[in-house]
Amino acid sequence: MAITVEGYVKAAKVFQESGADALEILLACPLPYLLPFKYVGGASFDPKIVEEVSSTVRDAVDLPLGVKLMFKPLNMEPLRVPQKVGLDFFTLCLALLAAPG
Repeated sequence: MAITVEGYVKAAKVFQESGADALEILLACPLPYLLPFKYVGGASFDPKIVEEVSSTVRDAVDLPLGVKLMFKPLNMEPLRVPQKVGLDFFTLCLALLAAPG
């Protein structure tokens, strides 16, 4: 997880250089203190952000790559992005922001 696209790329390269077998980009973290940052918190609800981060990291590393997304049942558009940009997998989760941990 990172708060900038550059941060996601830097982290992915560190994992690749360390010998990771695969990497999952975390765009699904609803922690309240992360919500002000564009690239975390609710990032997985915005298909443009999902595509920007996923495609940039995909271009930066050669290992199997996926993304973890939260979703809104009435907006499935972000879920089409992983396949569009050539990711190898994606993980779905649903966190209700109003629900207690």
